Amino acid sequence: MLILVADDEQAALRKMERTLKKIYAGRNDVTILCADNYIDALACGRGKPSIAFLDVEMPEMNGIELAQRLLKVNPKMNVIFVTAYDDFAREAYSLHASGYVTKPFMLEDVEAELENLRFPLEEDIVASDTPDDAKDKKKLRVQCFGNFEVFSDEKPLHFQRRGAKEILAYLVSLKGASASRLEISTAMWETSEEIEQKKDYFRILIAALRQTLKKYGAEEVLITSRDSFAVNVKELDCDYYKYMEGDASAQNQYLGLFMQQYPWAEEINALLTGQLLES
Repeated sequence: MLILVADDEQAALRKMERTLKKIYAGRNDVTILCADNYIDALACGRGKPSIAFLDVEMPEMNGIELAQRLLKVNPKMNVIFVTAYDDFAREAYSLHASGYVTKPFMLEDVEAELENLRFPLEEDIVASDTPDDAKDKKKLRVQCFGNFEVFSDEKPLHFQRRGAKEILAYLVSLKGASASRLEISTAMWETSEEIEQKKDYFRILIAALRQTLKKYGAEEVLITSRDSFAVNVKELDCDYYKYMEGDASAQNQYLGLFMQQYPWAEEINALLTGQLLES
């Protein structure tokens, strides 16, 4: 994986380089390219880096213009703008940037942006030398019929927070479609006051979910970007998905109960029951 860092200030350039090396310590597949001018940055861009940290206030060609040029070569590059000011924020986000880091930044600030990239890093999901049978193996087995449960190597995952498990259940029910914080919160909590009060709690639950998935080597199951959450269905062996695809064994497993511990799942269960009665 290639990461580009472009900043005309040497101190800031080297600080970002050191920060990224700490974050990706032990990863031999990560290469960090540094450029202190737009000419070198454009040259590095020909290698199609997966992520680019671009200083907004560079001379001759600022970070916004540089991003426009780089995105023409690689439209799915994750652009993260770095600046000491907020003046360019609106223009930066008009480019659908992946993130925004304000100077002086800390390691945690950079990590937060890397955890919420706009475009998933495919090279982190499947390595080129992975055997074919390992490529086809799903990270997790998901049971939706009856109670919602998740298994890794046929052992149930231990979730530190029940809310984190419920968020995963809701995203699984969407079959790969994305949902915002508000949509998920509305399903989980009843009143608008409660939803607003638990805004910070929702972030804690997402962090807990990431931690649990990472513990079982299944980080790539959760796909996140700015206020958008989804599951990578390719990494899940799910009875619900098989049922919808017409799998006979999965259809035999459905006995009229779908994620029965969650009230919001009743509507899906009603639809499945209706299909069962019609068949």
